[in-house]
Amino acid sequence: MNREEFIRIIQNKKDSLTNNQKKFAKYVVDHLNKIAISTIKDLSMDSDVSSATIVRFSKQLGFSGFNKLQKEIRKTIFRGELSYTGRIDRVSLGRAKEENIFLSSISNDKKYLDNILVDNSVRKFEEAVELLSKANKIYFHGVRSSSYVANLFYYFFKQLNPNTVNLANSINLFEEIVNICSSDLLISINFPRYAEEGIRVVNFAKRKKAKVILVTDSILAPNEEKADILFLFEYKSLSFFNSYIDVVVLINALLAGLIFKNKTKYHERLKSIDDLVRNSGILVQ
Repeated sequence: MNREEFIRIIQNKKDSLTNNQKKFAKYVVDHLNKIAISTIKDLSMDSDVSSATIVRFSKQLGFSGFNKLQKEIRKTIFRGELSYTGRIDRVSLGRAKEENIFLSSISNDKKYLDNILVDNSVRKFEEAVELLSKANKIYFHGVRSSSYVANLFYYFFKQLNPNTVNLANSINLFEEIVNICSSDLLISINFPRYAEEGIRVVNFAKRKKAKVILVTDSILAPNEEKADILFLFEYKSLSFFNSYIDVVVLINALLAGLIFKNKTKYHERLKSIDDLVRNSGILVQ
């Protein structure tokens, strides 16, 4: 079942619904994401209908209760949209057909960039910089396409802190993470399609009392409740793949914050790297 099919079920049942159930039906269609993650009590308050109405509405749709309805939304609708074809079907290309596809894609990217500070507060950036500056050792992890973002994180932050470990696509993953401890920090990047390995790594880090910064797309993502800091970058591309434009913005912001917080320390390290590169003959001057 996809989103459109689910909404069609509601529309087909419309005539059999009470006025309050119709009121909640409209709320469901307009707030499907909320239905997937909220408690029945919160939904009752937000939609201004009783919990009993929500239960009866769920049964009218053919479910034994609200919990079954919520589980179905999480399982078949959102998980289905994580597939490549599901993503293409999910995104409306009507505007792209009317306009130039390249302009539509760029405008879409800009829209999500503009939302970075809506979904992620300045305070959250400050707290992340604090963890980065205090961590004894920093681990970076990502799987599949997320591994490339983890590699980028690792490449830049290693310039500032040599005590870093890149777990992305590691052939010795568990040997490298086995000594993680409470003074360390794990940065986990786990975007759809979510990888089981990412879940296991976060779980292990939390068992060892390490801090975790999770970078993902939704509060429905695995392990979101275990993150000390959760950066959310929801993105609906006009293609079938994830876009990491806003995650690069995150990297730049954290780097800027870290350098600003420890100017003298990092100035000396970066100057040493500059001198080494300048005298190595690697670059054309």
